[in-house]
Amino acid sequence: MKTLTGTFIALSLLAVSAAASENDTLHVTVPFAFTAGTATLPAGDYVISQQADNHILTIGGKRGSAIVIAMPQDQTADLRASNMTFSRTAKGNTLLEVQMSGKPSVIMNRSTK
Repeated sequence: MKTLTGTFIALSLLAVSAAASENDTLHVTVPFAFTAGTATLPAGDYVISQQADNHILTIGGKRGSAIVIAMPQDQTADLRASNMTFSRTAKGNTLLEVQMSGKPSVIMNRSTK
């Protein structure tokens, strides 16, 4: 099996729903295990939430959850765009960024495992 080092994976979220402006929420299916902050999460369905003007993202699923600090970035032109960006290394997949409705947030407390 070939190991990919430093590969970035952008997961386009087709099954995404955005809630009221006070709390952005995504419903996602991640097809592989990944690390979010210091938590290792299995493949599966997750709900990602962020309070308006808050730097905290919560990721919750049936088999795991995580709370991570995220730094908001400049809003993109496409306000419908929602996706997650991961880094794939020999150690596994790490969540780098979550974009909800055109508002990207870079994960700050990434694991160094």
